[in-house]
Amino acid sequence: MRLTARWTRIAAGTLFVPMVAACSGSTGASPVPTSAVGSTVAVASAAPTASAPPTPVVTASPSPTPSPIATPVVTAVPSPVATASASPGPGLVIGPLAAGTYHVTEMSPQFTITVPAGFTLRAHTSDTFYVTTGPSANAPEFAVVVPFGHYGVIKALEGSSAFKVSAPVAVKVGGLAGRAIDLELPKLSSKATPAPDWMWALFQRASDGELWFVEPDRKIHLIELTAGDGTVVITYDASTVEYAAFEQVVAPMIASIMF
Repeated sequence: MRLTARWTRIAAGTLFVPMVAACSGSTGASPVPTSAVGSTVAVASAAPTASAPPTPVVTASPSPTPSPIATPVVTAVPSPVATASASPGPGLVIGPLAAGTYHVTEMSPQFTITVPAGFTLRAHTSDTFYVTTGPSANAPEFAVVVPFGHYGVIKALEGSSAFKVSAPVAVKVGGLAGRAIDLELPKLSSKATPAPDWMWALFQRASDGELWFVEPDRKIHLIELTAGDGTVVITYDASTVEYAAFEQVVAPMIASIMF
């Protein structure tokens, strides 16, 4: 994918039993003897026998059985698994991308996408998320782009004389509905007159009007989704030799997109 201008920047006490009341002694007084009538009898009072005070019985209270102290169980806390999760700026840096899910917030509409290993971020702007499988200008490439205008990208391509265009099919990606087409730009004959770049253009970018076009001898898949009162385009392309294999790589990426 070439543009007319290249971008450089993606956790119990002792118990006393009361025995005194239970063992209280009798005074033991002797009965008074009776005598003949008129006789004076001297009654000797018997001295009471002193009772020995009861000895208090000390009952040992059983010592409480100590409850076993539970040994704390140390549970290993699993270390968090690092995943690539990025936002614009420091998170998305031009160059090789680590495999993972990225949150693209600079663009409108914002979206998340899961990128496998092997991709390089080539552009990340307010209207473009663009990755390729290598630094070569002809490397297979994938992009999410906000196009210029609201005229309808697919509608314009259906009338192109430069591309072979398939019939559109209805699709839905990340909650947005739209249409998709397959395109092919045939290999030019060595005798063919070079065509101007604009003839191979798919659309223009929203921010600056730059043309988004492909080289000859490539196959392209383009999805145009309705987003509010505008559109967003998802496109990928590769050489005719690499296209089938690349299509298997990007299919999970498209399925992962959520707007």
